[in-house]
Amino acid sequence: MPVKETSVILDTLEVTSDYFKTKSHETLYRQTIRKSETINSLLKIIDVCDVKSKKQYWKTYHCKNVLIQQGNKLIGSLCRKRWCQNCNRIRTAELVNNYKQPLQDIQKEDELYFVTLTAPTVNARNLSSEITKRYKAFTRIKDNLRRNYGIKLVGIRKLEITYNPITDKYHPHFHLIQQGKQQAELIQKLWLEQPLNAGIKGQHIDLIDANNPNNLLEVFKYATKGTAKDETEAKSLHTIYKALQGKRIF
Repeated sequence: MPVKETSVILDTLEVTSDYFKTKSHETLYRQTIRKSETINSLLKIIDVCDVKSKKQYWKTYHCKNVLIQQGNKLIGSLCRKRWCQNCNRIRTAELVNNYKQPLQDIQKEDELYFVTLTAPTVNARNLSSEITKRYKAFTRIKDNLRRNYGIKLVGIRKLEITYNPITDKYHPHFHLIQQGKQQAELIQKLWLEQPLNAGIKGQHIDLIDANNPNNLLEVFKYATKGTAKDETEAKSLHTIYKALQGKRIF
């Protein structure tokens, strides 16, 4: 007997006193909250962005607008945009699920370290080119380790960008989960030798446990803060999203 399909409009989901009656109700409730926050933020960004970018932001407005329920499963189309809270949550869960076991397997052979690589902050005009510069620096490090040290890096690297409204500066930096203390320390050493004006302050190497999901979430979380409460935050988020266009975060 076929499963009955029903549709739900996420924007107009009725929230009653028994909305946690089932897991599906709770899921819908959480998704509705995240969608509302995403839309409120996007509307502020749309007000300050260029015409070409507006089309991309509006696609998220319709993300999972209609959900089809098949039994206990809720199915809806995804926009897969970096600024969508629901899609980011799904992507984070997928990454953690996909990489948790491989990282735990690596940990059986050697220790894992959480490495942070930073360099001075930059203004909006130079953000995109600075990101490219730091990617190239990391590639040089990886090639150097392979050619001169016989080390092939095993781990995960993620780009994250934060914004300081006081200085009006952006801080693109890398987070890594890296196998082996020697490898982690060599990465840091070679990073400081790159033409990035990086100093030892802000660089970190910490032993982690891949069995603790919180350690993985620190790497797989969003590339940047995803909400805009005012015009300044909206402009900064649009600047970050523009700079990340066409670039791989992980």
